[in-house]
Amino acid sequence: MPQTLIKAGTATIGYHQGTYFLNGAATQVTNEAPKTQTLAPVKPAQSWMNRFFKTQGVVLLVFFSLTLGIFGLFIVIGRRVYLNMFKPK
Repeated sequence: MPQTLIKAGTATIGYHQGTYFLNGAATQVTNEAPKTQTLAPVKPAQSWMNRFFKTQGVVLLVFFSLTLGIFGLFIVIGRRVYLNMFKPK
């Protein structure tokens, strides 16, 4: 009779006379994978610090957007003024 023994880490898998053994205990082997439970995703706790940094990010985004828009406006106005200096009147 064939007998097989495999040691992998802390697990010992064996086969003897049509019975599979896992760590010395008889185990039923099927073609189906065992069903694993999936845990619900963990939502981080909403704290005042999280809200502060989220608000700070929005405020900075608005501030830099406005600043960029104003600088763009200054560039357009300054270009017109500069080009008008060289146009004959």
